[in-house]
This record gives sequence, structure tokens and C-alpha cells, in this order.
Amino acid sequence: MPHVIVQKGKIFFQHLNQAAALVGGSWILLGDFNMYRSAHEKSRGCINWSVMEHFNSWIREHGLDDIPIANRKYTWSNKRREPTLVKLDRVLVNAEWNLGFFQTVATAIMAATSDHALFIVEFSKDTTRSNFFRFENFWLDIEEVRGVISEGWTRGTRAFAVTTSLISIKMRRIRAAIRKWGRSRGSVQLLMENNKHVVDFLNAVEEYRTLSNLEFCLRDYANKKVQQLILWQTSIWRRRAKIRQCTLGDENTRFFHAAANSHSRRNKIRVLVKDGIEFFDDEDKLRIATEYFNTLFGQASPSVPVVDISALYDPIDLSSLEEQFSWAEIVSAINRSPNNRSPGPDGFTNEFYKCFKETLKPDLLNFFSDFHANNADLSGVNSASISCCLKRNFNGD
Repeated sequence: MPHVIVQKGKIFFQHLNQAAALVGGSWILLGDFNMYRSAHEKSRGCINWSVMEHFNSWIREHGLDDIPIANRKYTWSNKRREPTLVKLDRVLVNAEWNLGFFQTVATAIMAATSDHALFIVEFSKDTTRSNFFRFENFWLDIEEVRGVISEGWTRGTRAFAVTTSLISIKMRRIRAAIRKWGRSRGSVQLLMENNKHVVDFLNAVEEYRTLSNLEFCLRDYANKKVQQLILWQTSIWRRRAKIRQCTLGDENTRFFHAAANSHSRRNKIRVLVKDGIEFFDDEDKLRIATEYFNTLFGQASPSVPVVDISALYDPIDLSSLEEQFSWAEIVSAINRSPNNRSPGPDGFTNEFYKCFKETLKPDLLNFFSDFHANNADLSGVNSASISCCLKRNFNGD
């Protein structure tokens, strides 16, 4: 019997290969495959390792991405008293689809008459834009942006009682200035396409006559601009994909882009269940999560010391730890911060502080002086983000 199943599987994939060869561009494959990809996709019973490996090999051969079904672990049941549950239904997309339709999600819905779960696939070319500010490291290579940042930071402000308020105001000023600058410039993708068009046009002209000095210089400039824009675009998707082992380059941009889309889908919480009711709307999910964490963290409990530390250790001279922070210590902490990391809650990356540490020096020294004197109100500059981690056996609760 297993041999028959393997042979039927091979015939099935042969038909799929023939169909895939006839279809170009973006395509999606979904439905009941009657096979699973890993042992944990079957709740009980024997595992057909041969068919499973053949299925995975076929998916890898075609470079397909498996879209997770957000609110179901299994998609089929034999409906017995002690049922066997298996994930037989799935949604597979090729690389072109993954790059073209950023928002592709699958959600299971109730099926009263079928032993298979029904699911809805939603897809869109539009990307969800967050209101949070995120500093892009390639901006540091643009002299105009560096000037906007320097001017925004050094411009005068009204007097503040504490340095943290001053730094908070300057951070908001820089975020607003960079956003204003960004709105006045085209997107990286649009600029890249325009420069490629110039290069292609002049290459075509060169087939009929020799380029003039101006045309030759223009093509050289546009070609270098394309290479620079490719590196900038790749750096954006590389950080979003959270992959740091690969080098930057034109061929890797599509890989980083696809990885970032897949990473975003895995991290997105499609549904929350409260009191047995499923909530899919973002506002409802935000309300439920806010209520939960307010209940969890909102009540302060009294802390009673039970250990006398001074009785456990002999006193030693720690006066050096109470000295003022030196500029060398501050610079050392900044330089030792890792590169190519996601921005902090304020939206700025470590590279930003490394590049502009001399511009920030007076305010940083005043801030650490206030902090040393226990006179720093950290509420304006210190914040944190709560991230919900998906459970391995996710059921929506």
C-alpha cells in the first residue's frame, strides 16, 4: 500500500510539473494535497516518511513558500471518537507571487459538512504602512539627510529644566524633518527604475552612433546611481528579513524581500480568542491585548526586602563606581553597540548614534550628568515595546 501511495504521488507531481512549466509569473497552488510535510502535522498513527520527503523535495525544487493557516494546526479529521488529525490542506505560492502580493494570508473557517477545514485566502499588493518612525541606515550616506539631522539637532530651543525633555524634543524634531524630506523625494524603487531607463536608452543609442561626452558621463552617473540604490534597497529588506549572514547585492534583494514577507506573515497574529469568541479585527485584537496586559502589569505589589546584603559581604571601596560618566565611557558604549539591528523604541538605530555622536555630545554629557545626579526624568526617552510570541501549538487563546 505505501508503494502505491508513493507511485500516485509521483504521478501527481509530474502533472504539477507540466502545469508549472506552462504558467509564467505569479501562481498559487492550494487545496487538499492528501500528504503532510512533517511528523508533527499528524496527531497519531504511522508516519509515511517517504511521501513526506518527496513532498518537501518538490516544494524546495520549485522554491515555494508555504503560507501558514493562522488559526488551525490540522485541516482534516476522520471524525472518530479518538480521531486522527492531519494537516492535508495547504496554500503554496511561488517566489513571484510572494514578491508581488505582500499581504497573503490564509484563515480557516467553520465547516459543518466536510471532514476538511475550509479556509479563505486573502492577498493584496498593498503593504501595510506603520505610523512608527524607523531610521534607515542608508540615509547616513546622503549628505542632504545628514545636513537635515545636524540642523535639526543644533537649532535652538526654549529652556528645559531637565536634559531628557530637551533630547525628546530634538528627537521629535528630527523625525518630523526626515519625514518631510522623504515626502519631497521619490521612492527608492522609482528612482532606480528611472536611472535604469536612462542607462537602457543610452545603450540603445550607442548601437547607432558614438555617445557624446555629456551622454557618456550621464550613463556612467546613472549606472553608478542604480548600483547605489540597489544597495540601499537591499539594506532595507535585509534588516526587515532579520538575516545577516548574506552579503548585499542585486541578486540578494529578492531573497531578502521574500524572507521579510515570510517573516512578517509568521509574526502576524491573525486571530485572538476571548471567552470562546474569535476576533480578527485589528481594533478588537488591540483592545483585548491592552486589557490583558493592563491586568497583568497594572497592579503594583509591595516589595519587602528579606535579605540584608550588607551582612553577606564585607564592605569594599566602590567610590570609583560613583564617579561622573566620562565622554570616553559614553563613546565606548556607543561604539560597542552592534550594527545592523532593528531600531529601538525611539526609531533610531545604533548607526545613527555612532555617526552623530559628536553632534549629540553636549546633550549626551548633560543627560548623563543629570542621570548621575538622579535628576533625569526617563519617561520621555525611555520606552519599551511588548511583543506577543506565537505559541508552537497555537489555538488562538
